[in-house]
Amino acid sequence: MPRVKNNRIRRLAKKLLGGAFYHLGLFHLVRFYNNIAGRRLTILTYHRVTDRDVRGVEGALPYLLVNNRTFDAHLRFLKKYYNTVSFGELEDMAGDGRKIPWNTLIITFDDGYLDFYEHAYPLMKEHSVPSTVFLAVDRIGDDDARPFWWDNAYFYFTRLAELRKNGGLRNPDGMLRDLLDNFESDPSATFEQMNRMKTEDIEEFLDRIRADHGLPAESQYDNRMLDWGKVRKMNDMVEVGSHTLSHINLNRLTDELKAIEIRDSRTTIRKMTGKSAKVFSYPAGNYDDVSKKLVRDSGYSFAVTTDRGVEDGRDPYTLKRMNVWEGTSESTDGSFSKGLFSLRLVL
Repeated sequence: MPRVKNNRIRRLAKKLLGGAFYHLGLFHLVRFYNNIAGRRLTILTYHRVTDRDVRGVEGALPYLLVNNRTFDAHLRFLKKYYNTVSFGELEDMAGDGRKIPWNTLIITFDDGYLDFYEHAYPLMKEHSVPSTVFLAVDRIGDDDARPFWWDNAYFYFTRLAELRKNGGLRNPDGMLRDLLDNFESDPSATFEQMNRMKTEDIEEFLDRIRADHGLPAESQYDNRMLDWGKVRKMNDMVEVGSHTLSHINLNRLTDELKAIEIRDSRTTIRKMTGKSAKVFSYPAGNYDDVSKKLVRDSGYSFAVTTDRGVEDGRDPYTLKRMNVWEGTSESTDGSFSKGLFSLRLVL
């Protein structure tokens, strides 16, 4: 009960802070300062749009979800205060020797879930807002692909936390205990910890705890991916970028395997869409100097990270982004908060 009370207090404090930030004009003041300082490019990271209550979704990581009504509110807000462009338009600006215009914004979606086509694309088309979707290329059109590890991990940890609460899981040991402790206090910390592991080690660990505790193989939530036909249907509003072949931790690969993931994913996108990918997204933000060089040498014009901030565009291969999900702009009553959303966009 104290934790629930503290969460409510924090949410109320954030609502008051956000409201003051927006209605007192601080949002516009900070944007003005960022523009003067050359930080004129805001890149947003979305992952999934759903027509369900985000907090009622059991089998998908909620920090990746935004409800379609909220996403619609986001687009209306962004159209009012920003110049929404594509990476192609950004590249044209650089080629013409122009500076990035004030309040320029790009919307990106990572991974390539099917719900991008079902829920995000129709709203972006309605509002005439372009976007870029980063595809984990080998999963596109693969109906038999298992869910991404983070969706299964959230599903499993939710079940295990409930078992422990009810006395059905006593004294888990080792890594499971540490991850579950983190999950119960701050789920995002659990996934930050796992993101540093080898992808194959994560999958092996999840398979083991599923078998040890008799958990279902996966949730019933729809975690399907796009197919190439749907990707091609969206070429009027959507640029396609690479998220590697397999959405793997590049920092855990040999240089040779890094090159395959980075280069071959771009080749496949060209083959399947007829267009060359201009931009690359480092999975989970994991990159090093070798990966950065490989991205540049493979022909990409830009690469995006998970580092947070408003961009000056000086290094096109380590562009910062702002991660956005339902909780980013959720008021205490569950409605869209302009104040909280404006805070995320500039700070």
